[in-house]
Amino acid sequence: MLLVSALLTALISPLGSALALGLLALLLSLTKWRVSAALIGLAGLLWLTVWSLPVTANWIQAHVSRDAVALVSDQQIAATPTAGAIVLLGGGVSPPTPTRPWPDLGEASDRVWQAARLWQAGRAPLIIASGGHDPLTHTQSEAEAMRTVLRAFGIPDSAIVLETRSRNTRQNATDTAAVLAERGIRRVLLVTSASHMARSVSHFRATGLEVIAVPADYESIDYADLRRFIPQAEALHLSARALKEWVGQIVW
Repeated sequence: MLLVSALLTALISPLGSALALGLLALLLSLTKWRVSAALIGLAGLLWLTVWSLPVTANWIQAHVSRDAVALVSDQQIAATPTAGAIVLLGGGVSPPTPTRPWPDLGEASDRVWQAARLWQAGRAPLIIASGGHDPLTHTQSEAEAMRTVLRAFGIPDSAIVLETRSRNTRQNATDTAAVLAERGIRRVLLVTSASHMARSVSHFRATGLEVIAVPADYESIDYADLRRFIPQAEALHLSARALKEWVGQIVW
């Protein structure tokens, strides 16, 4: 099931769909449908170009993050309602590998910092780190990798609880809800990327939890000049992540 999900995610990405159109164009070019092949190939190139523009990436990121309110200052963190636990979703820290014996802080590692800030401000007594592992690439779970980083922020082991089985957002919600139920906790502060928040809140509320969203990791490409209209690999990557979330909000 996870393999099917990964293949579908790759197919709906701008690069994946453009490659699919390119392959179709190549196959048609070997037949009498050469004009159609040229048009399909051109459509694939145009599709890829549009999603590679910073202006497009910023637009779709703003769309999927539209309901996520940033908490920037210490005063805003201190004013956040209290809860029984802070739920920190994986995706920001990659576990160690044989060639890299320590966790890797990725693009979404702001999540871990945000969770640490909330705990240090006394907003909740526990941090539930949620995230499993890919047995093909990692021996350690995302939750364990996040614990390593949380320790570096000064969070004691007694305040960290691990959920190490989940592999996607739906499983994050159901498996974490079970951990929380064992402790009699129903109200949580949910920490994840701004673009991932809407889908995450939906899954967690479906388990019966009272969820307070605390987003992190706001992404954009800050160009105010003509560079907004020049294709860039970074913009393509940002568009792909946002498009995945947008489709996920509709389908999952």
